[in-house]
Amino acid sequence: MDDKKPWPSDAVMVVAATPEAALREQMDSVHPCACRDCGKALVADGFTLRRARIPQIACGRPTKFFCIECFGNYDFFQVNHVEDHRNHKQ
Repeated sequence: MDDKKPWPSDAVMVVAATPEAALREQMDSVHPCACRDCGKALVADGFTLRRARIPQIACGRPTKFFCIECFGNYDFFQVNHVEDHRNHKQ
């Protein structure tokens, strides 16, 4: 039996890197944030944050963050919109 948590629907979720692991040379701008579950310090790309706040994507929800470890606790198959900005801008 899969014991993954349901994917949060109360926020636009962004998986962000730790400051040490962030590929800053690929980031538009660097914004400090924290994992919603464990509180670990993270950084998010400004491009990703602007995309997450587009009204058609946000639907009035705030933007919140996961570290990669906490992300793995959730059922990713419940996600209805995915964008990957690690290697290029979409």
